[in-house]
Amino acid sequence: MEGTEVKMARKNYLWPETPAGRSAIWTRSLGPCQCIATFNTADGERTLTHLPGGDTTESYYDLLASVISDTVVVFLVNGDVGSKEQFEGIECPKFKKGIVDALVRDGKGEVVPKVSWITLWTERAEDEQKRTVPGTFVLEVDGRYGRGKYD
Repeated sequence: MEGTEVKMARKNYLWPETPAGRSAIWTRSLGPCQCIATFNTADGERTLTHLPGGDTTESYYDLLASVISDTVVVFLVNGDVGSKEQFEGIECPKFKKGIVDALVRDGKGEVVPKVSWITLWTERAEDEQKRTVPGTFVLEVDGRYGRGKYD
């Protein structure tokens, strides 16, 4: 895949815009991990974090809240392990609550109803059928997103 790979992160790390020019940012080998990414529709700023096992901390959410405004799309992405019900019913609400609580702590409570949320969950078999790479996430410069494609 072209662009800058974001490796599995420390819990309090937010990958900023690619330093060597604007290109896709992506991660792979999500497996039992999850990914949270942001895209600002006003200025194109992007962030991506590969969360080991989906674990986060309050300080991570606080850092994430610092880049969220009413023009930001937040992506919640599964790996290739676990069920859709678990991801959408347990993991996503946990992530959203952490982000919303951090926005309120940061004095951005008015932004909460304006945040756009996109959940990406696919099964390994579905990815393989579509010839996309299971356990990957790509966020393009223009905000297009999805699983990585085989070269």
